[in-house]
Amino acid sequence: MENQFSNNQASPNYYKRRIAAIFVFAIFFMFLGRHLTFLPTINLSTNPKEVDLKNDIEKIIKDRKGFYSIYYKDIMSGIFFAMDEKQIQTGASINKLPIISALYYLDKNGKLKLDDKITIQESDVQDYGTGSIRYQTMPQTYSLRNLAKLALKESDNTAAHVLSLKIGEENVQKLVDSWGLKQTSMVNNKTTVYDMAILFEKIYKGEIANPENSKELLEFLTDSNIEDRLPAKLPSNTKVYHKTGDGEGFIHDIGIIETEKGAYYLGVMTSDIGDQEEQTKSTIAEISKKVFTYF
Repeated sequence: MENQFSNNQASPNYYKRRIAAIFVFAIFFMFLGRHLTFLPTINLSTNPKEVDLKNDIEKIIKDRKGFYSIYYKDIMSGIFFAMDEKQIQTGASINKLPIISALYYLDKNGKLKLDDKITIQESDVQDYGTGSIRYQTMPQTYSLRNLAKLALKESDNTAAHVLSLKIGEENVQKLVDSWGLKQTSMVNNKTTVYDMAILFEKIYKGEIANPENSKELLEFLTDSNIEDRLPAKLPSNTKVYHKTGDGEGFIHDIGIIETEKGAYYLGVMTSDIGDQEEQTKSTIAEISKKVFTYF
């Protein structure tokens, strides 16, 4: 019996199967791409305003020493621009933010209370960097809430260390993972401006703590001991909720800035800046001012 279809003519069902297979593979790769953190985020917005802003920022950093990871996002509209936003960087004191976020989340879920007390021993003291606790005579007793305040306002290393021990570093990491911070490692102190945008937005939208404690947590992120970057060149009445990080060869600042028109996230993390700490701080302030003006 002859074949119903010749060798160069496929059946209608064949074409339907081909189209269905192509569709399934397209959906699969779209889903996969959303979960491959090494792929750059693509902004589909063609708004000339955002394009101009990105171009202006590229001009600012063009001749500056070091590598810059930058991520901006309008909290209300979701419009953003990104420059190497998933480049993994050493977080330094930025890692205090996930620790304190975990603390407030556990309070919200009844696992502990922010007013619980903890006694700091001499062996707990981190005798380096920032913070006032290391200058106290030990033992000293603090509430978890006050330690959180010191960890954010003063970037107190002892406060963050004690809270991390209280919660458990592995428990902080589990929460970080559940929040979708795919490139943040607490044990290695690594993160990205993109991951921190996720966390800051959750804090700002009240998804980490209850309403009263969300306000408190945000307040701890204002008027810190280090205001020489994101807030430095903004109007003095601008509300800036942010966390800085410093280390050998890098300077960071990440946070949410409130304006009369709404709020936006801006994160700037750097590396390989050599001895240009002051220039880098000034550059971050310039970037922040440029974004504020455009917003």
